[in-house]
Amino acid sequence: MKEENKKPKSWISFRVKPAEYEKIYDFYSETNCKKLSEYARKILLQKPVVIIYRNQTAEDFLSAANDLKKDLNAAIKILHAAPGFSKQIVVSKVEEICLRMNEIYELWSRK
Repeated sequence: MKEENKKPKSWISFRVKPAEYEKIYDFYSETNCKKLSEYARKILLQKPVVIIYRNQTAEDFLSAANDLKKDLNAAIKILHAAPGFSKQIVVSKVEEICLRMNEIYELWSRK
């Protein structure tokens, strides 16, 4: 018996208004589907679609933590460039903060 070819052989095409497309795309972007066609196929075949849910507070925290980490890294570079400045204590504390921020980021960014 021949093995079935798994590539799609038929096309379904339809037109939507720009507002309808934006709404469809917004729904699609909240899922874990890789492509819009995958999302449309699941909806039309009434298969389950997994919706991604992220806590907005956690998103805001992750964004702020990431910005802080970038600022701290920039500060470390500036301190390393300053000649004759006794900076060992400051650098060690900033590096400690960076490590802790990395731990928090990894903990909160897990899916």
